[in-house]
Amino acid sequence: MMHDAETVKSREFLNGEGEYIIVKEIIHYLTIKKKTMKTIIKRMEKPTPVFFKKVRNTGIIIAAIATSLLAAPVALPAVILKVAGYVALAGGVMSTVSQTAVRMEKK
Repeated sequence: MMHDAETVKSREFLNGEGEYIIVKEIIHYLTIKKKTMKTIIKRMEKPTPVFFKKVRNTGIIIAAIATSLLAAPVALPAVILKVAGYVALAGGVMSTVSQTAVRMEKK
């Protein structure tokens, strides 16, 4: 059975918990999300200041060391593995956040 796009977009569906989900709102949300992701990607492609390049590289090194501890073929204490997991996460966040820093152009 064929429906036009507007009919499908405005139809309400009942989810498993008894709540209505309006497809039109979901499509609007995904459109906004797509625009936001494009903005973030464009920002990450711009030049990064020297300080934040050093922070990014440090984060990558920290994450690599922590990951090598997690993947070590020898048995390590649980505390070390738990800390290594957190350090790997911190290094990844450090690298990602520092990559989004951009050089401000003077007007």
